[in-house]
Amino acid sequence: MPHLITRVLTALLAVAGLLCAAVGLWFMTQLGSDGRATFRAQPGEQVVVLGPNVINRVESPVDLQATTADGSPVWLGAARPSDAESVIEGAPAMRATGVSVPGWTLETATASGEGQTSPQSYDLWQDTRTGTGSVAMTLNQAAAPQTVVIAAAEGQTVDEVTLSVADQSWFTTAVVLTLGGLLLLGVAAYLLLRTLRPRRDTTVKETD
Repeated sequence: MPHLITRVLTALLAVAGLLCAAVGLWFMTQLGSDGRATFRAQPGEQVVVLGPNVINRVESPVDLQATTADGSPVWLGAARPSDAESVIEGAPAMRATGVSVPGWTLETATASGEGQTSPQSYDLWQDTRTGTGSVAMTLNQAAAPQTVVIAAAEGQTVDEVTLSVADQSWFTTAVVLTLGGLLLLGVAAYLLLRTLRPRRDTTVKETD
């Protein structure tokens, strides 16, 4: 019975170690040494909205970039959530609702309506950027919470939105997870060798 328990424990340790090492290595290769995670979406809408539930979820600075086709103008603005919503309420737009780690994508939902699609005309934005073909902005979280609105020119659409954030602790966690998995695999290998090692037969001689 003790021999069976050892084998079961060995198998469990091996599976847990393999899983931890695989997940840790995957995150290490995806994040890189600076722990940078990048999420993308292809909106295909004139207006894109990213609320504080997406851009203010972490304390690290968030880098945003938006691109349009054929080098058409694109505008990006950040404001307090209530101010931004007062402008875009009822407007047709794509809203980012969260992020998906396995696919590194921005989860989105499209809202229809007939509201304002030229938010740049309002004087309530804390920071704005304008570009031709692409535009970028870095949010350092000092003014959080914020909502970011991206708007293409009339009749044009935002082709891609990229959100990037770096946190060194994410890479460190991945390294620790990988090393922990390798340690569990080492313990499992040691136990396996012990169970496979042939036992020496000992003969006890009784003397009169």
